[in-house]
Amino acid sequence: MAQTVKLKRSNTAGTIPTTSNLALGEVAINTKDGKFFIRKHVDGSTGDAIHAYAPQGINAYGTQELVVKVVTKTTAHPNHGSGSSSGYTVQGLEGPFLALIPGNTYKFDVSDSTNSSHPFRFYLDAAKATAYTTGVTTNGSAGNSGAYVQIAVTTSTPQVLYYQCSSHSLMGSAAYVASDAIAANAVGTAQIAQNSITSAEIPNNSIGATQISAAVLAAKQDNLGNNSITAAMISQNTVGISELNVTDGSANQVLTTDGSGTLSFSTVSGGGGTVSEAFKTISVSGQSNVVADGATDTLTLAGSGGMTITTTAGTDTVTFSSSTTPADDSVVTAKIADLNVTAGKLAANSVTSAKIATDAVGASEIAANSVGISELNVSDGSANQVLTTNGSGTLSFANPSSGTVTETFKTISVSGQDNVVADAATDTLTFAAGSNMTITTNASSDTITFASSGGGGSSSSFAKNTFTGDGSDTTFTLTNSISNEDNLIVFVDGVYQADNVFSVSGTTLTFATAPVNGRLIEVFQLEGGIVGSAPVIATMTGDGSDTTLSLGTTPNSENSTFVTIDGVMQHKSTYSVSGSTLTFSTAPPNGTAVEAITLVNQTTTSLQDGDGDTKIQLEESSDEDKIRFDTAGSERVIIDNSGNVGIGTSSPAEKLDVSGDIKATKIGAGISPIVPCEILSTGATSTALRVLKSGSDDSTQNNLFSVTEISGHGRLSIHDTSQNEDIRFDSNGDSYFNGGDVGIGTTSPSGKLHVSGHTSSIASIFESNGNGDTVPVQLKVKANNGTTSTQGLYGNAGSAAGDNTISLGSSGTSGVIVDNVGKTGINTTPDTLLHLKDTGGIELRLEADSNNAGQEDCFIRFYTDGKTQEGIAGMDNNNSSTLFSTNTENAMVFGTVSNLPTIFATNNTQRMQIDSGGSIFVNCTTDVGSSGALMELNNKSDGGRVINTKDNGTGSCNHITFNNNNGQVGRITTSGSGTSFVGSSDYRMKENIVYDWDAITKVKNLKPAQFNFKTNTDELVEGFIAHEAQSVVPYAVVGDKDGEEMQGMDYGKLTAILTKAIQELSVKLEAAEARITKLEG
Repeated sequence: MAQTVKLKRSNTAGTIPTTSNLALGEVAINTKDGKFFIRKHVDGSTGDAIHAYAPQGINAYGTQELVVKVVTKTTAHPNHGSGSSSGYTVQGLEGPFLALIPGNTYKFDVSDSTNSSHPFRFYLDAAKATAYTTGVTTNGSAGNSGAYVQIAVTTSTPQVLYYQCSSHSLMGSAAYVASDAIAANAVGTAQIAQNSITSAEIPNNSIGATQISAAVLAAKQDNLGNNSITAAMISQNTVGISELNVTDGSANQVLTTDGSGTLSFSTVSGGGGTVSEAFKTISVSGQSNVVADGATDTLTLAGSGGMTITTTAGTDTVTFSSSTTPADDSVVTAKIADLNVTAGKLAANSVTSAKIATDAVGASEIAANSVGISELNVSDGSANQVLTTNGSGTLSFANPSSGTVTETFKTISVSGQDNVVADAATDTLTFAAGSNMTITTNASSDTITFASSGGGGSSSSFAKNTFTGDGSDTTFTLTNSISNEDNLIVFVDGVYQADNVFSVSGTTLTFATAPVNGRLIEVFQLEGGIVGSAPVIATMTGDGSDTTLSLGTTPNSENSTFVTIDGVMQHKSTYSVSGSTLTFSTAPPNGTAVEAITLVNQTTTSLQDGDGDTKIQLEESSDEDKIRFDTAGSERVIIDNSGNVGIGTSSPAEKLDVSGDIKATKIGAGISPIVPCEILSTGATSTALRVLKSGSDDSTQNNLFSVTEISGHGRLSIHDTSQNEDIRFDSNGDSYFNGGDVGIGTTSPSGKLHVSGHTSSIASIFESNGNGDTVPVQLKVKANNGTTSTQGLYGNAGSAAGDNTISLGSSGTSGVIVDNVGKTGINTTPDTLLHLKDTGGIELRLEADSNNAGQEDCFIRFYTDGKTQEGIAGMDNNNSSTLFSTNTENAMVFGTVSNLPTIFATNNTQRMQIDSGGSIFVNCTTDVGSSGALMELNNKSDGGRVINTKDNGTGSCNHITFNNNNGQVGRITTSGSGTSFVGSSDYRMKENIVYDWDAITKVKNLKPAQFNFKTNTDELVEGFIAHEAQSVVPYAVVGDKDGEEMQGMDYGKLTAILTKAIQELSVKLEAAEARITKLEG
């Protein structure tokens, strides 16, 4: 079944998505606030963040409430690194540039506690020299409930204000007051973007000789767009020799070219000159040929359908660019920032000769073929005459001494490609249309039109790049190659940039003008959309009456369309979408640039990585309604059309069908206790199910309960917390209880076997096998009515003399049995002198007569040959201990009084002791270090090993793990090449993670020292004094100064501080190097 990925949205004011709501590559829009959200990946960290873009200049009137808080500045703040380290956020954005609209009242809520000691005020300048109070109302104190600062914006409000803290510097930013009019003298050279004045802005005949200087590259020429001066704008008789980029020649010389774009005057040779090799015909497949009809015929290249053509006369270069929707740059406020006045902001014929500075029109500002005879300061001549100079700056037409001059391009060059060369006078140049390109010709007008036919593609490419302007760089390298500007969304300090202020080629983004130093540049690469096709861009120019715009596609809703007018984002309430038509509630003003970007999603059947071996596949075959998950080229999980989930199997028979081992960190959600559990595959000898002790992992595997297959039969085992198998039920082997008393019919057994309750007069019945060899015996215990019926001993007669036994019990094979040779069996036929057997456990009790003073000891002694004692087990009442000894040299002694220890000895020497408090002493009897340790180990000899562990394998092994009530906190691990002490650092153990903190100050406060330890006076080492470091990094120091134990220090905990400090110093160093480079020139 195909799946459609939709744009996420909310219409609840103030709602901001979290990283759990928004995956990388997904977009969300709050239609109530008009905010645009994208999940942002943070380099060098384990986590991401949500990045928001506030609407600029929402067309709404009334009172708007904005929440102000104070945070530690990050690089997102425009004044990061300057002034106070704290900065304002407005609606969650750090130091945003505010767009204030006359007629609106803006209420800034400063009640949040972070605003305490940071009064929010307006000023006429960033330095806070002059406060601005007109229309400003202040209520309460910042940081207290109900506090706010309110400003009523009118047409008289200054065009630029600054919101700042009255007590600290550069915590805020600028606020621009929007206006439809441009103030007198507001547009200067610094406000006009490079290449922004085009032919549409310059009236005909407005450029005269005084506007064109001999030094054609004047300082102001950067404000004119390339090829923006056309023939109609140049007054007749204006361009003379001094206006041409050529040195005057001698009398009767003619103007010639060297074929590389350089003009010069030269003397015509006796025979004249004829160009014999040129392209006479230009052919486009499927179109009419364009043929040169005469030596002065002009070939016109025209762009349409998103195609722009630019020429560079100096290098004879024609550049074709596909840009589906060029748009004007944004004017954010009436205070026009540097380079913010572009072509789209200047009315047609608004730049007259009075507005063009002398020497401002250079060669790059004059369009190709714009200077004709009428624009030259010369009278027209007769047919076939040539332009000559008298050597004194005067041009005239004269007959050439002989021959005909025919000038044309012999070679066409494309950067990085082979040159195309005309081999003969009638050679044909053929233009071929590649991908996303159409070419049409008009033979009657000698016109070739190049148009882009591309639609964006369907690759799944989404990336974000962040840069910082330095005032000089115009090019930046993107993560992915982009086919055209339509697939980019560019913001500079949060302001959307129209695509006519930048261009893209492959992975190179080029701005027409270098972004201002310190400005944050954010570039979103949306080629291919999130899972579907590229965004569709539609444009129009407002005429003051037209309210509809065809989007070129049908979006899911208004939330799928991003609309700007002159680069200013429009609130959803100002327009509606029906089908593929967008309708404004008010027609965009005349001359404004309207742009609508529609994010288009499409159905998909597969999401996969670059090499295709890891993917999520929907419906491998037609309409099978299954979802498959593959990794490394193999299917791992499948969800079939009935909802069954298979792991390790492609044909799940149940809701969850697993082929292989299962391990769960816990089972019994909502049931106490919750313990780890594993369900494992079975083999000849393997565990099928086990419940682990809480806190166990793969390295310890402390089973509480397990079901095991043993060579074809089953076994159920129950262990205690020390891994003793207390209870075993085996279908074909030994079964036993070894963990305590067993009760039948009672929950409080008072013995190893306690039977209570009955359904008849007999509480327990032991039956014989019924073969006639024994006399059945019933043994009745005391009944509830107080009567006692106890059957006695029975003689059991067998077929042979050796089978004759005496038994106490229900038959001759149970109870107490004494055979005819004196062998005694309890619950079994005896094979030895004394043979005891009980499936419920055995208790053997020896009790001395306490009335016999001094003779209370109880021992079992073991002899060989009736003479030599080889072992002893029993109780030594005089020493209050229980003794187990194989001989007189090796022994285990258990104290029978609570304050006595348990002792283990070999070779008549105590080796280990467990005292009454649970402390273990190995090779010692008292504390070897500080008192109170759970285990004391004393080395056998100087330099020997205290603890020696071995991993029988060659891979990684956890030799010792360290735990507290929260779980594992560290371990000592070996690999094939070394040993590591590993402290726990799993993200699941952590919270309140912060990446922006001051490490350099901590490093500065540390006091590294040189010293020697008193126990080694010959060795000088470097380190820290523990109690001095404790005030800076207390978590790296153990113990207290002058405490019972010596203080210690974990130097490994300094790694993060030193790493962070190095990173901070690296940033400062890079910034210093950049400044040095800039200062050096």
